[in-house]
Amino acid sequence: MGGERALRAARTLAEAAGARVADGWVLPEQPWDLAAIRLVVQGSLERPSDEELLVSAVVRGAGAILDVDRDAHVTARLLDALKRIAPVLDWSACPTMRLDQTQIRLVARLANGASARSAAEAEHVSLRTAHRRIAEARNLLGASSTNAAAAELATAARAWQS
Repeated sequence: MGGERALRAARTLAEAAGARVADGWVLPEQPWDLAAIRLVVQGSLERPSDEELLVSAVVRGAGAILDVDRDAHVTARLLDALKRIAPVLDWSACPTMRLDQTQIRLVARLANGASARSAAEAEHVSLRTAHRRIAEARNLLGASSTNAAAAELATAARAWQS
């Protein structure tokens, strides 16, 4: 996916879409259907048992965020297993993954109808910083306007909602 920055961006995007992101592969016993509570798990796959826990989470309806920069054979086997039970999205080419957490949250607030001032206050940054960070986000997304950047982010967030 592109390292720690992309993993943080994916987490922030999932949260902006209304998902609850949990660290690691430990799942609640109830409800069985994790899609109903919009749970997304995130962690590293350090042991073979982690792969089994990840597949179990996806079978139960959880989303998952993971970096698959690993042994190509292991990655191919894992992705093949996951593709059999759920859609697998490769976010590596998604421009949104270039944004940092603050940029995602600011643009997400704007996409939800907030003013730049209220978005800045909610994110505990100055209005000037918010404008600068939003401009950087527009540039990274290749968007010609803030509305276009918000639309790009909203499109990416919808992937977490399906």
